[in-house]
Amino acid sequence: MGLCPFHKEKNPSFYVDPDKGVYHCFGCGASGNAVTFLAEIEGISKAEALSMLAEEFGIEIKTHQYDEDLVTYKVLNEAAKYYKINLVKDNRVLDYLKSRGLEVRSVAEWELGFSPDKYGVIRYLIEKGFSMEEILSSGIAVNTGREVFDRFYGRVIFPIRDVTGRIVSFSGRIFGEGEPKYLNGPDTKVFKKSEVLFGLDKAKSYARKEGFLYIVEGYMDAILMHQAGYKNTVAVMGTSLSEEHIKGIYRFVKKAILIFDGDEAGLRSAEKHVFVLAKGGLNVQVIKLKENSDPADYVLSGMKFPEPIDALDFLLGERVEDPLEFSKRLERVKPSLP
Repeated sequence: MGLCPFHKEKNPSFYVDPDKGVYHCFGCGASGNAVTFLAEIEGISKAEALSMLAEEFGIEIKTHQYDEDLVTYKVLNEAAKYYKINLVKDNRVLDYLKSRGLEVRSVAEWELGFSPDKYGVIRYLIEKGFSMEEILSSGIAVNTGREVFDRFYGRVIFPIRDVTGRIVSFSGRIFGEGEPKYLNGPDTKVFKKSEVLFGLDKAKSYARKEGFLYIVEGYMDAILMHQAGYKNTVAVMGTSLSEEHIKGIYRFVKKAILIFDGDEAGLRSAEKHVFVLAKGGLNVQVIKLKENSDPADYVLSGMKFPEPIDALDFLLGERVEDPLEFSKRLERVKPSLP
């Protein structure tokens, strides 16, 4: 008997029968086998869990799609190695990340990288035995018809991982001046922006323990939040939360706290996401930051975050005594309420 990984408890109620390969919790009722256990822990489907176990134990699954996906994961992992090597080689990039508040341990933990030129990663991957078609299918490269080059060249690289921790894409932050500031990889066979939240692979176990997720806007905010101890934090990667995002959150927690930037754009974005999260059945709160500040400003300066406020209070704004003014605010938000 041990403590159940699926709910909070002080007295052990989780039983495993190793001979039969099954488990049962007498507290919350969770039960199943190795496949269902992995699916529940990782927040994935049973089919995905079965594929992971097969890969772990060297059992071959004969499907064309599985083989294609496996190659794509290998391409992405090798590319991540190339990017990491090049970040370590360039003190300018390390100095930049340190200037943004990142500690070396965070750079290593999140496996950040750097792409120094247009063709380096392409040559590297070809030397590793991958075909041009496989490289293009991974989303790393761009084919203009006249040349094939690294989509992320000249950028600091943030590996994007699915809920199980597999690298499925990258985002690149321009190093120096240029637009766009951040560039995400395109949708591929293994990556859909509408399904992935940055950092959920690391945050999920802490979210289960705490009972909620912090949701921030950007990559740096998420990493700095983890660095400061707020390890139940994910980022939306510059896209709107989708129904699939909500399902992914709901597998682990039923509560989300938004911490978006304190400028006008951040407030409007938080307002939009409150509606989406609430419609998805989640209990939503908002931490409203000081004007023109972001989560990084708070964690790096050691400032304490304001207390979370309920979604409705955030939408209605400061409490007012005038019934007419209150009614106007309520009418403004009512069409979007779940």
